[in-house]
Amino acid sequence: VDNDGDHGVIERSGSVNLSKGKHAIVIEYFNGGGGYWIDAFYQGPGIPKQLIPASTLFIK
Repeated sequence: VDNDGDHGVIERSGSVNLSKGKHAIVIEYFNGGGGYWIDAFYQGPGIPKQLIPASTLFIK
């Protein structure tokens, strides 16, 4: 999801079909001044939109 540019907090979204299992994600963050905020959500079949829980993340 590309949300580049110098602006306030704006929600952007995208979707991808994933098979069951672990998948790599990369989050690049830029703050050009002013307020700052970043959240990452997921949702899927039987999973309502929610913040990605730390318990589902791992370091490669």
